[in-house]
Amino acid sequence: MTDLPSHGSFPADALLVRRKALEDQGFICVHHDDREIVLVRKKFYWLAGIRISTIARVRRAASVDRQELDAGLRDMINNAGPIDPSKIPRGFQQMRNVLDVVLADEATEDAAAFALNTNRKGMGSASQSVLVRPDGSWTTCTPIWGAAYHPWIKHAAQVAATGESTPEPSATMGILIGILVMWPAIITVVASCCGIPLIVPIAAAVMEKDPEPAPLPGPA
Repeated sequence: MTDLPSHGSFPADALLVRRKALEDQGFICVHHDDREIVLVRKKFYWLAGIRISTIARVRRAASVDRQELDAGLRDMINNAGPIDPSKIPRGFQQMRNVLDVVLADEATEDAAAFALNTNRKGMGSASQSVLVRPDGSWTTCTPIWGAAYHPWIKHAAQVAATGESTPEPSATMGILIGILVMWPAIITVVASCCGIPLIVPIAAAVMEKDPEPAPLPGPA
């Protein structure tokens, strides 16, 4: 993928196409206007023994540089908490990933470098920018932190970037960690505490409510 600036524009239905593709992957759109959409999905990967909440914003921009991408990603991270419907604390078989997907008519080279090299880390969380150009090329990072689950994270980024709903790949490393580490640890903790830890996922299932899908924006 090139890091050179590109020129052009996205079609008028670019956001709607990406909303439909992400909804096909189990995302729920919680905000939709003529400039951006925000979607969320919480999904449990049984073999890996982990649940990932993914919050994705897809937005249009005439021109972006490194500073704008940096500010946009920080804004998404700061506002992700109220959007995430998960009640399970992060780090307890729960991860949150934030994607700021920017459909940029033009982008500077330092913006491309930011998207390619930036993975914001936190407690049980990771966040990335995804830079998309009118020619269909897109750039995001390939982090070491969270690499075991990155095939799933990158797939969500790909669907948001391209507007094409494709089958989700396997994350071999994440599955091996789940089978060899996560599930033995879960079983050991549950068995040693007489099943009391099971209260956490049961309570979460009762307390968690999926958000209402956002309506489509009305005519301008």
